[in-house]
Amino acid sequence: MKNANASVNFAGYLDVKNALYQAFEELKPDNTHELIINEKVGDDPYYWFGLAMVHASYVGIEQQGRSVHRIFLFGGFIRLQEMTKDGLLLAGCHEMGHGIGGAPLKVTGTSSEGQSDYFATKECLKIAFKFLKANPSETIQDNYVTNFCKTNAKDIKYCLRAFGALRSDIYFFETLGELASFDNYSPNRAIIFNNEATYYPDAQCRIDTMIHGIIGLERPICWYPNGRERKL
Repeated sequence: MKNANASVNFAGYLDVKNALYQAFEELKPDNTHELIINEKVGDDPYYWFGLAMVHASYVGIEQQGRSVHRIFLFGGFIRLQEMTKDGLLLAGCHEMGHGIGGAPLKVTGTSSEGQSDYFATKECLKIAFKFLKANPSETIQDNYVTNFCKTNAKDIKYCLRAFGALRSDIYFFETLGELASFDNYSPNRAIIFNNEATYYPDAQCRIDTMIHGIIGLERPICWYPNGRERKL
């Protein structure tokens, strides 16, 4: 599962930012929406990249008739072992999803974690890939994934590349003490939608959700009431 070539340097981080900005231009509901990634701090372009915190987050503000979406990608997260540019792009799409990913929402009014995951692979990542050159060294070599994409995906090329991006998420979840894999599924079954601000589906459920987004299948039942069983 691990990618020995994974590494995101400052130039790669800038490439990802550029791809996210361009994807947002295609995805934003209208011109009243604005995206800011790692808002400039003083004259130091390396400020956010230099921070050691392993974190990514979203803050949305309504300001003078405009919806301002702020994404924060901290240096410790960007430089995380096993992080790739595609993996970082996926994380950026997830954070963007909190602002424009739609319902179901948290009590805060932002898209839920599950919905942001679903938006990331169903809507955002495919567009963002157009603006970020694929790295052949990140191509996934996995018989399960290859067979899954050939069997279930309309766009096999996108499917394979998106699964490659998911490896970074699987590794990140592992650093948090949660295990997930491509060929497993979450046993949870949601009866009601949890809209609490601090609620996160389990790691496997999040991977299930993003896989369903990749192939355009309904959200999985592990967090979405009346959702679909995980497609294996």
